[in-house]
Amino acid sequence: VDEVDGVAASNPGIPIANPDAEILRLENLARDGLQPRIIGLKSLFVADPGQVGTGALVMRVPASLQAPHQVVFQKRNRFYTRHSKGKAEMDVNELRQAFTGAEGVLPRLRQLQGMLPRLSAIPLVEGPSLLVSIAPIGLFRRQSNLELSGFNDALIPTWASSGLDYAQTLEGLLVWSPSRAGATSQAMTYRSGWVEVWTRQGSSSSDEHWVWASRVENDLFEAVSATLDKLEKHGVEGPWLVQAKLLDVKDY
Repeated sequence: VDEVDGVAASNPGIPIANPDAEILRLENLARDGLQPRIIGLKSLFVADPGQVGTGALVMRVPASLQAPHQVVFQKRNRFYTRHSKGKAEMDVNELRQAFTGAEGVLPRLRQLQGMLPRLSAIPLVEGPSLLVSIAPIGLFRRQSNLELSGFNDALIPTWASSGLDYAQTLEGLLVWSPSRAGATSQAMTYRSGWVEVWTRQGSSSSDEHWVWASRVENDLFEAVSATLDKLEKHGVEGPWLVQAKLLDVKDY
């Protein structure tokens, strides 16, 4: 791909007789030449319709919780960083920041969990509930400001008893299922590129006190699946960190 000042200008492509074999060769090099290995590396050959036998080889490298990764190919044992003009070997300060930054990703993501109950002004139905947060590992490595204007742009709660309503907030788009006693489910799609879902759990009968495992499991899987589908349409990609909490389950 030809570039001008860091921007793709044309795609003359490269001649590859066997794209599958070339992809296998490069992925084997990445697997054997990096420590620790990068999980989720994906490759695709895009053929040039105007010239048979040429095309572009696209390799997508996901965010990693194990960064930085060391190059051990041909006994090099080095760490590299990329910038607008190419790559360079990392110095001591860059290595220190890379290691400490990777260690801080999980605690920072965990601190996000529980924002929905604090931000929402919609009263919640009392009783047991499930709170799920789904965030990409690269949340703090990129700046996102998702365009959220309606139902099609945001996550719909996994369980709705009587219709839906939504409201724009400074943080994102809040969608909930209203009832006389308060919301039975809520979902906040944050403009920064992650989602939090709250759903009522437990028996609806006043003389029974049960939280059904199958219901919790179903709501959890639905929330994760729907979030990945919705955020990927906004260009937000994984790997993902999923956190789940059961709230107010005492005596159930």
